[in-house]
Amino acid sequence: MRLAIIGGGAVGQYLAARLKQAKNGIACDVLMYRPRQETGLSVDSVDGDISLPDFQWKSISAAQPGDYDTFIITTKTTTMEPVGRFLAHVLFSSNMVWNTQNGWGNEDWLRRYTGHQNFGVMAVNFGVSRYSDSQLTHHVGNMAVLGGGSYSARSSMTRLLASAGMDVVEADSEFCCRLRKLIWNVPFSGLALVTGRYPCDLANDPVQLKRIELIMSEIARIAEHQGISIDQDYRQILLDYTKTIEPGWPSMVQDYQAGRLIEVEYIYQNLLKEAALLHITTPHIRHLYHDIVKAMRRQYLDSGGSVGQMLR
Repeated sequence: MRLAIIGGGAVGQYLAARLKQAKNGIACDVLMYRPRQETGLSVDSVDGDISLPDFQWKSISAAQPGDYDTFIITTKTTTMEPVGRFLAHVLFSSNMVWNTQNGWGNEDWLRRYTGHQNFGVMAVNFGVSRYSDSQLTHHVGNMAVLGGGSYSARSSMTRLLASAGMDVVEADSEFCCRLRKLIWNVPFSGLALVTGRYPCDLANDPVQLKRIELIMSEIARIAEHQGISIDQDYRQILLDYTKTIEPGWPSMVQDYQAGRLIEVEYIYQNLLKEAALLHITTPHIRHLYHDIVKAMRRQYLDSGGSVGQMLR
């Protein structure tokens, strides 16, 4: 397998570090729009530190059709049209593309934009933060949930991630895979943005914890109506894990703080639309969505932008 990881954020770097440390014979590159000139990548991990002094970053513009057969997207697609343009340029019909991003409908957007069909969801569940361009700290967790794609593609990626020491679960569908990730990201990323508090602080605050549990219950009901079980035990594992992690901002909050576009419509509005189609009331998700839009409106108007620019 010739694998390209698109995006040099914490998730992409951590996946690359795990795969390269495994020395499983897989060619794995990290493609960036502005690749770093220096070499080296290190991870301070609870599962054993990783040091890759010869690690190199590559330019996405240098990639050509046929260079890779599998791609993992770790950067936002619906707010990064260059990703779509790049994939449309390099993809063959046989290539497989896994998307780690949260936005509901990312894969449909990519299918329309590129004309390619082989997309799947990779929901990664681990706590990792970046302290410099080439240094990460891995706090907890090593799970990946795969949904969509062919049986052969899922099996191949499962074997690859397992060889790098990751716990892999194969979900029944893209929908199931997405919900198992959104059940954490929707409450914690959203509330961190509107309250200005870290997820670990929210999880340890009884008032905010109650709101989080109500939002999780609404997402679990959406899943249940589609024949998918996200039981209380799984939700409790996520809550217990969040109470113990070190203070750090989810990627959506980092983008918000930096003034970058965030996938509010693809994450929250599309989830609300799905609930409406299933005739499920979701007042707590809707309340949080409106709080996020208000916060974004203030930010964009304060910076001289227009409200129309902020919703994607």
